[in-house]
Amino acid sequence: MKEVRINFKTTFDADGKNKDAMTFYTEGTMKKDKDSFIYTYDETKILGSKTPVIGQLEVGSDFVSRSISGEESYVMNFREGLVERSLYHTPEGVFSTEVSTKSIKNNIVDGLGDIELEYYIRFAGSESVKNIISIKVDELHND
Repeated sequence: MKEVRINFKTTFDADGKNKDAMTFYTEGTMKKDKDSFIYTYDETKILGSKTPVIGQLEVGSDFVSRSISGEESYVMNFREGLVERSLYHTPEGVFSTEVSTKSIKNNIVDGLGDIELEYYIRFAGSESVKNIISIKVDELHND
């Protein structure tokens, strides 16, 4: 298991009038699975939760899965051409999402590098919006 620093930059409504971006950094661990890398990190402060929320990212050669579990929970699976419906659980209730992956650019070598996900998301029957998530994974050096 290796300690890593993960940088997430999400651009919301990337080609719309309400374009916005959010960036966050976190530290976590990385382990190699058969054909993928699994990163585990804490999202508690990012989500402003009073109880622990654990994030997990799994990156394979042609897919990415992102999930959180705790006060809020969801699983989002990204694979080019895949349209997936899932449920997003929040303290305010549960709502459905539909994610359609447009592209995945994967430049991960030995678990380090960067990934870019371009996808359309629709919440509970609303109009779909294009989002882009750029993820950079570096080895954490405790100097």
